[in-house]
Amino acid sequence: NIAVIKKTTDGLQPLPLSPARNLLSKMLGVAAGAVAGIIFLGILAWRGTVEGWFNLAFGISLTALGGIAAFGAFAWWIARILRELELRGISADQAARESEQLNISIIDTAYDAFISIDAKGIIRRWNSQAESTFGWTRKEVIGASLARVIIPPQYRQAHIQGMARFMQSGQGPVLNKRIQITALHRAGHEFPVELTIWPLTTGATVSFNALVHDITEQKEPKRKRRKSII
Repeated sequence: NIAVIKKTTDGLQPLPLSPARNLLSKMLGVAAGAVAGIIFLGILAWRGTVEGWFNLAFGISLTALGGIAAFGAFAWWIARILRELELRGISADQAARESEQLNISIIDTAYDAFISIDAKGIIRRWNSQAESTFGWTRKEVIGASLARVIIPPQYRQAHIQGMARFMQSGQGPVLNKRIQITALHRAGHEFPVELTIWPLTTGATVSFNALVHDITEQKEPKRKRRKSII
């Protein structure tokens, strides 16, 4: 690849150019070669006419044909470079789609419930384990308010205030931590869960993601032990 040189403490080291700059360098190189070829043919035609190698008409024809050939080669190189850029764009789009599909597949087959909401608290992702954990299907909850779906009434205000605090300060007391709390099932009962919430900022878009694990089975033995002691 075409590279520039950077002076460092270890001496001169080449730095590779970005693909776009590399292609632009190739384009400029071809253009310079085409112009140089035309100039050379013009000088050759002039010298040949002066020296009597051929007449003026032949010299002009030689220069014209050389110019056409040079610009034809330049146009061919431009088309090739544009095609290469197009293929790179297609490859990048395809890679992005495949990566997104892989992420969705991993999330959907995760052992824990995965939930993603936007900055307004609206559910945007809800995997299969979330369906099993909370009793709501993906179709039923996408576009609904998280607070009304799985957060018990006594925690809803704190949830709303916590999101507002994060949007103002970028901080939240329960973010990026593993906490235990109770969640609301579709049937109306509360059950203990362990969850981790983390924010994700992509450009100007903010989302909140959570992995939720039902710990009812872990809590049940403790509850039975307390009853037996009493």
